[in-house]
Amino acid sequence: MTPWGYESKPLNEVPKDAYGFTYRITIAGCSYYGKKNFYSNRKVKLGKKELALQTDKRLKNWKLVTKESGWETYCSSSKEVKALVTAGNLPVRQVLDICYSAKELTYRENCWLYRCIEEDNNLNDNLSGKIFMEEINTWNK
Repeated sequence: MTPWGYESKPLNEVPKDAYGFTYRITIAGCSYYGKKNFYSNRKVKLGKKELALQTDKRLKNWKLVTKESGWETYCSSSKEVKALVTAGNLPVRQVLDICYSAKELTYRENCWLYRCIEEDNNLNDNLSGKIFMEEINTWNK
C-alpha cells in the first residue's frame, strides 16, 4: 500500500505532539473522508505480581497502555472502501490536516464531511454517526 501523502511528500513518522489526522482516500474515482488517531489507549488488567504489590485494595486493578494505532497501514473503516480495495483498486491516501487534540480532530473531520457529503462521488454515508445519507437524500428532494 502506498504511504500517506501529506503536503506533497510521504508521511513516515508521527509529528511531535500530534494526536491524529483527517484524511481523504480516493479510489475508483470516488472519495472518502475520515479521521485517524496516531495512538490508542487500552485498559490492561494488572498481573498477579502487580496486584500483590498494591497495598490499598481500593486502587484500580488495571493500567492504561498507549500504543501506536497502526495508522501507516490503515485504509478506512468504510465497508465500501474495503470492498473496492479487496476488488483490486489501489487507494490514494492523503492526509488533509494534522491535529493536536481529540476535539480539533473531530472538528476538522466534520468540516470536511459537511463540505463534501453531497458530492456525487463521495463514499461517506453518515455525518458524526447521527445524520445518514438516506436522510440527506430525502431532505434534498
